[in-house]
Amino acid sequence: MKSKVLFHLALIGFLAVNGSLLSANEVKKEKNLPNFEAGISAGLLSAEQLYGLDVTINMPITHILTTQFLINSDYLVANRSQNSYSQSEVVGNVFLRNDGGKLGAGVGYKERKPNEEELDKESSTTLTFYGDLYFGDLTVGISETEYEENIATFTGQSVGVAYYINPNEKFFLRKDKINRGDVWVLGVGLQPKKLSNQVGLQLSIERGKESFYLGLGINYYFDTAISLQRRDRDYR
Repeated sequence: MKSKVLFHLALIGFLAVNGSLLSANEVKKEKNLPNFEAGISAGLLSAEQLYGLDVTINMPITHILTTQFLINSDYLVANRSQNSYSQSEVVGNVFLRNDGGKLGAGVGYKERKPNEEELDKESSTTLTFYGDLYFGDLTVGISETEYEENIATFTGQSVGVAYYINPNEKFFLRKDKINRGDVWVLGVGLQPKKLSNQVGLQLSIERGKESFYLGLGINYYFDTAISLQRRDRDYR
């Protein structure tokens, strides 16, 4: 774990020194405090049902410094009860941002609890590093999470790209490195103007070595009505 942490600290230092992300030009856009969003998702994981409930509070402090608090829950209803589980996560993040991208780090706690009472729950504290670069309407991002305990359903690393065909529509492709095997994720995100830019829709397809997932997510934004691209880059 220490070697990976040192690697990420060195990467952050390199990017900062070269001005890729933390240039002297601060983001000029105004931000309201806070930006609160909640979402639900549902889909099929192979022949099993997977449900999710997420709550995010984005709290900008300055134009370049923002904080974030996440509560995420997932529920898997499997064909066999011993394979069913609930999984929850609480994370606090801090980001440095500008028009070129963002850098961030966060700490949290994640727990996986089987539905069968005789099976023990699994849990771990987490340390996550984030980095995004913006090239016009293209975003390239990476995140890596360190766990005290390795658990099959936990994601250790994500690498992905997102392209905004307009400010409220995007396509994305991501590779998640999960302890049970790598997963490719392809999807589209929409934020209809007809709904005042306060409702987001996401359709995704995930493919792993032994799994296939098709899911739909819906988010509602209680606060600021802004475009999807600006929401992703200024708040999330």
